[in-house]
Amino acid sequence: MIQWLVENQDFATLLFTAVVAISTVVYALLTAFLVRETAQMRRAQTEPRLSAYFLPKEEFVNFGHLYIKNIGLGPAYNIRVSIEPEGSAAGSELLLKDFLKVKAFEKGLNYLGPGQILRSGFTSMVENYQEKINAVLHVSLSYKSADGKKKSETFRVDFSELEGYGSLGKPHLYSIAQSLEKIERDIHHLSSGFHKLKVHTFDHEDREREKREWEEDRQQMMQKKEQKDG
Repeated sequence: MIQWLVENQDFATLLFTAVVAISTVVYALLTAFLVRETAQMRRAQTEPRLSAYFLPKEEFVNFGHLYIKNIGLGPAYNIRVSIEPEGSAAGSELLLKDFLKVKAFEKGLNYLGPGQILRSGFTSMVENYQEKINAVLHVSLSYKSADGKKKSETFRVDFSELEGYGSLGKPHLYSIAQSLEKIERDIHHLSSGFHKLKVHTFDHEDREREKREWEEDRQQMMQKKEQKDG
């Protein structure tokens, strides 16, 4: 092998140079790829992402709100909401009338932080149920990220998907809130004298009477025992 290298020194040098060059190119491409991935991850950690959906209230399923939630990791600025009905369903107009009671859905919102939610006015599905359950709304959202980059997305909200929605029992947080409210009310009544504590006392006369009753029972048991033994 050594003899071959000596005899073909020029070719060996050329081969070694080619290997080094290829390795350098591969390393450069890998570095560029990693830099690009890092930049994308940084961008994802600072970019907002808004989502629109309808959800019944947990404690009262016949009432619901349209929600705009920032599910991204960065803040959203200069948010504008546009809601258009699909088709000419009468329920769409009824829903829009309820949702737009919150003016931010008409005039927009300046800021929505990560995880924050904008909630519309509520609508009752008990009223005009058949019209509302057949409605479809297109919710268009436009906003800016912290670096001024504009974003926009449209969500199709189909209310027929909620047909048959229901729940059993009370939500845990709602039950806890009701219990705390009852405790607070009871404490207030006691402190204000509205309700009085029921207290059972046990004084000296009660103790003496209990002692006499115990002695009488003991005497009766001893007499019965003596009669039985006799």
